[in-house]
Amino acid sequence: MPSISQPFAITTVPKQSSTSPIIVSSHSLTANSNSLDVAISKYAVSKFVINPTPKLINSIPIPSNEVVTAFHDTVFATATVNQKYTLHLNGKKVPIQSKIMKLFSDESQTITILENGTIEKYDSNLIKSTYKTPHKDLVNVEFIESKYALLISQNSISLYDINTMIELRNVANVQDIVDSDFKSLDGKLYQFNQKLSKFDIWEISSMTIVNIITIPFINDVEKDVVSFTVVDDNCVVMAVNSTIYALNLHLSSVISMSELLNLKWFKLIDNLSNQFVLGLSFNNENYKFELINLDLNSNFGLKDSLGKGFRNFLVDKQSEKETLVLKSLFSADEADEDLHNDSDSDVEHTFNYDKIIVDLNKAVKNPSKFDKIFFEKFNIKKEHYTEADRFLVNQDFLAKVIELILQNYKFDTDGNNYPKTLTYLLTHPLFPVSLTKNLLPKFRESPRLYKQAIVTCPNLPLGELLADLFTIENNELSLDISLRVLQDYTKDSIKEQIKLLPKVDIRNFIEFVTQDEDQQVSSQLFQLLSLIIDSIGLFALDMDILGRISNFINEKTLVAKQNSELLHLLDYNPSKQSSARQSSKLINNNNKSLHRKTLPTYTVEHLDL
Repeated sequence: MPSISQPFAITTVPKQSSTSPIIVSSHSLTANSNSLDVAISKYAVSKFVINPTPKLINSIPIPSNEVVTAFHDTVFATATVNQKYTLHLNGKKVPIQSKIMKLFSDESQTITILENGTIEKYDSNLIKSTYKTPHKDLVNVEFIESKYALLISQNSISLYDINTMIELRNVANVQDIVDSDFKSLDGKLYQFNQKLSKFDIWEISSMTIVNIITIPFINDVEKDVVSFTVVDDNCVVMAVNSTIYALNLHLSSVISMSELLNLKWFKLIDNLSNQFVLGLSFNNENYKFELINLDLNSNFGLKDSLGKGFRNFLVDKQSEKETLVLKSLFSADEADEDLHNDSDSDVEHTFNYDKIIVDLNKAVKNPSKFDKIFFEKFNIKKEHYTEADRFLVNQDFLAKVIELILQNYKFDTDGNNYPKTLTYLLTHPLFPVSLTKNLLPKFRESPRLYKQAIVTCPNLPLGELLADLFTIENNELSLDISLRVLQDYTKDSIKEQIKLLPKVDIRNFIEFVTQDEDQQVSSQLFQLLSLIIDSIGLFALDMDILGRISNFINEKTLVAKQNSELLHLLDYNPSKQSSARQSSKLINNNNKSLHRKTLPTYTVEHLDL
C-alpha cells in the first residue's frame, strides 16, 4: 500500500530564517546521492550526509541580513534589504545589477537569470555573455534539462533555448500568475493558485493547458499553509498545514495521506522523485528542515485510485457531523430478504448526544446502568472498538463521557468498580488528546486499566511514558511501554524528552533489558537503551550500571561469535558432511544386513507329538 512516513529532522532552522527562502540544490537530488546541499537564508549554505543519520559535514555562513535567492551546486546568489545583489561564485563575490531568480552551474559555465529578464553566462569568475530578454519583473524561472529555461513574468510564460538565446514559445495574457506557484517535471509545468485552490497543468512543448484540477480540501485559502512538489507525471505531494497528501491529478484522487499530529504546519520545499520529500516544519516552538520518506512505488494508476476520488475523500472527512447515515451495502430486494436475519441492515444512526449525556449523568453512580445506556444507545456489540463502531465520531461527546467517568470514579486495586465504557473508550482512535495528560498516573493503581491505556490509548504524552518506564518494576509493563515509545515517537523526540526529565534512573530498565530472552524484542529494547544513553551520556552512569551494560554486550558478542563460527563450519566443510552422511548410510546398511541375519523373515519349528 502507498504510504507517507513521519518526518525526521536533518537540522534545526533559526527563527529569523523561517520566513525566508530555503533552497535545496537540484544536483544533490539524485537517486544514489547520500548528501544534501541546502542553502538557508540568513544562516548558512550547508552540506549534510543523510545515512546512517543526518550529519553536517560542511557549512558556509551567510550574514543575517542576506537572503538566498538562487542556489546550485556550490554557487549561490543573495540579496539584502537595501537591494544589494551578489553572486557567490568560486569563492568570490560578484556584484549583480538585479535579483537572480535562478541559476545553473556545471564544470564549463554558470548561467544566471535575473529578475529584470537578463540572462548571463559566466566562465570562472568572469562574465562571458549577456542577453536581455523583453520580459521584465519575472516571478519565477524553471530550468529544463539544463538546455531550456521557462521565464514566467506577471502575465506571460516564455520558453528559451539557453544555448542560442532563441525564444521557442510564448503565451501572453496568462491569468493568476502573480498568486501562483510553479513546478516543472517531464515536460509539464504545474501552476497552483492557492486563492482559487486549483492546478493548471501546461504542456511545455506546445504551451497549452492540458488539465485543470480543483483541490477541494483546502478550508481557508487565506490562512492555510499550502505547498506542493511534483514527484511523478500527474502526481504531486501537497502539504496543507500539518497534513501531507499524495495526489493523482489526472484521476483526481488521494493516493495516500498522513497527518503530522505533532506539527503545526509542514511546508514542502523539494523532492527526490517518488522516494522522499524535503520541507520546513514548525511545532509551535522550533523550526526544522526535515525529510519524509515516500513509499508510493509509482502506484499512480487507476487501480490504486479506485474509491479514493476527491468526492469520496470529502465524504470520509465529514466525521465532525453529529448525524451520520450508513446506507445498506445491498439492494432493496436483498435487504428485505435478509431483514429477519439482520434487523440493523439499513438503520439510520442518528443520535441525540445531549440527551445521552443527560441520561449517562443520571446513571453515573451505577456502572452497569451506565454501560447499558452507552452500549445500547450506540448499538455497540463488543467492549473494544471495532470497525462497526466507525459512526461514533463526535469527539466532543467522547470527551464529555470520559470526563464524567474520571470525575466520578476512583481507580484502585479494589476491583473493577468502574464502567466498562471506559475500557471501550481507551481503545477508541478518537480518544481526546487533551484528556491523555495525567491519565497514566490516575490508572497506576489499577493494573488492568493501566495496561489498557499503555497498549491502546492514542496520543499518550511521551514524558509520562518515559517517566513510568524508568520507575516501574514490572517487566511486562516495561516491555509494553518500550514498544509503545518506539512505535509512536521519533528518535529525536525521544532523546529531547529524556533530556527534559528532572531525574533519570535507568537501573530498573537496565535490569529488564539484560534479562529479556526474546531476541527480536531484545533488539528493540537495546535500540531504546542506546537512545537513553545518548541523551543522558555515559558519564551520568555509575560504575555498577556501566559494568552490567558491558557484561551484557560481551555476552551478546560472544554468542554472535560462536554462532558465526558454527555457521562457518557448516558452510565450509561440505566434504566432511558428505563423508559423515556416507558413513552413516554404511552403518545403517550394515545394521540392516545384520538384522536380517539374526531375525529371518519367518522360522519353522518341528513339534514332537
